[in-house]
Amino acid sequence: DYAGNDVSSPGIVLTVSGLSPSPAPGAPPSGHFTYMSFTQGPGYQLNVKTTKYPANTYTLSFTAGGDATTHVVQFKVGA
Repeated sequence: DYAGNDVSSPGIVLTVSGLSPSPAPGAPPSGHFTYMSFTQGPGYQLNVKTTKYPANTYTLSFTAGGDATTHVVQFKVGA
């Protein structure tokens, strides 16, 4: 979302740049997001395997295409 406009597009690659706090013994997610079609979203999806992640709230950082801005989203793993 940029200035209230949906700028999702399959041509824009989102890349994971970090996860905080780093889970142990889990492994942080890596790789690229998958673009979801307009009937599914529109938007992006990143499958995060949370096996062995301790219950916590995590902050996932990512970049979008050539934009140097690092974006963050939070997700929670329950007990």
